[in-house]
Amino acid sequence: MFRLASSRLTAIPRIAAVRTKTTAAAAAPRVMTASLIKSLNGHANFELQSSQFYLSLAYWFDSQNFSGFAKYYKAQSEEEKTHALKMFDYLATRGETPHLTALPAPPVKHASAAEALQAVLELEQTTTAGIHDLNSLALQEGDPATSQFMQWFIAEQVEEEDTARRFLEEVKAYDRLPGLLYHMDHFMGKKAKKVGAE
Repeated sequence: MFRLASSRLTAIPRIAAVRTKTTAAAAAPRVMTASLIKSLNGHANFELQSSQFYLSLAYWFDSQNFSGFAKYYKAQSEEEKTHALKMFDYLATRGETPHLTALPAPPVKHASAAEALQAVLELEQTTTAGIHDLNSLALQEGDPATSQFMQWFIAEQVEEEDTARRFLEEVKAYDRLPGLLYHMDHFMGKKAKKVGAE
């Protein structure tokens, strides 16, 4: 009986050691794959490109005497830059060095407010597709931390696309009657304050 108890006592540390080793291995951070690093860098730079697009759009609206739209899209430009920094910071946290690339010049003119906001919607749809691709790649590469990180962006894009779509439809409706677009411009100026506070 004494021998059995003794063997059980010596077995307990061995089991604990195995469990400790397994837990430590599970807790160890997974090294990011080269393809995931490249894709995150690429999308972060795309967010900077979006920031430039919105800034250029803001000044186009300003040239058309729509100060409310101008304020709103300046705020959107800053928000897109924040998204890029969020991704770059994540890469740095994972031990990678972010790579900034040269960005193509954004358009400086638009045929109409409706045409401009159609471009906004298409940009947000492209952004959504890129974020979904990143999440899928993270799951494919077995990187749950990056997939979890992407969930915030996925939720954000649902709101961004919805807002872009609603604004486009409103601009189309207001654009049918001369002068009414200035009423929406006043609303956009107020909306800009909320975007800047987020």
